[in-house]
Amino acid sequence: MIKTKSIHDPIEIDDGLRLFISSYWPKSTPSHIDLWFPELGSDLELIKNWGNAKIDWQQFTAAYTEQLRDPRLQSLLQTLAEAAQTKTITLLGHAKQDDLCHRSILKQILTL
Repeated sequence: MIKTKSIHDPIEIDDGLRLFISSYWPKSTPSHIDLWFPELGSDLELIKNWGNAKIDWQQFTAAYTEQLRDPRLQSLLQTLAEAAQTKTITLLGHAKQDDLCHRSILKQILTL
């Protein structure tokens, strides 16, 4: 099972393995993180373009999905997808809103 939440949300007992998927470490001390995968964070330029409304969510989704097609990430993505079949994994990101954060995109990809 895969859950998604903000790194600012409280820790819950059923979070399982908490994976922080951001290109950059938070400025404030985060809640508990088991593993950090900066390579699964969205590209900083992509984040800036989304934040400055230079691209819409559909364009962001397409660009992030393309980023995840990098052959160097395939083994990691496969490992996470397989782990999620028997364990709970919580994907953590900076954004407070799940549906407009790359973690929701990654969750969809991992559950295909």
